[in-house]
Amino acid sequence: MSKVMELSGDLALYGQLYGMTAVVLPAGTVANSAVSGSAGINASKMEHLHQVTFAQPYATVAEDAQEAVHVVRGTSGTIKSVHIGYAGATDIAGNATVDVDVYVDGATIFSGVPQLTSAASQYDNIAGTIGTASVLQTEVIEVVVNATVGTGALPDGLFCVIRLDEGYT
Repeated sequence: MSKVMELSGDLALYGQLYGMTAVVLPAGTVANSAVSGSAGINASKMEHLHQVTFAQPYATVAEDAQEAVHVVRGTSGTIKSVHIGYAGATDIAGNATVDVDVYVDGATIFSGVPQLTSAASQYDNIAGTIGTASVLQTEVIEVVVNATVGTGALPDGLFCVIRLDEGYT
């Protein structure tokens, strides 16, 4: 029968600590700062944050487009956020709108597609409302732009930034 030894207060140990079968640490006791930069932790034991950016040229008015921007290589992942905006000098005006949808294998991820209207300003980041955030290995992520000029003006320098966590394979 094993014997439990309790110590009160701090303990300084000079040398190495060995466990004959295992050293069990309570969850949350090893913080990032406690892990050496040269620890050599395998990539398979970490999640990877990707920031995928779709952008149209600064001097080009927003236009309809559909482009594959990422293929999920990890076993699975989660889309954390999607933000759209424009960085060019031409503002969106009047009743012009730009909808920017994100598809995973041909289906939207949104319950509310983000839209640029005349209420947006240069460099604003408009968030989409994500309905389906999970992705699986080999799924293709696409950005789909629907620009409608109406009686207004479309912006230039359209961008879309997708942040996703992905497990390693």
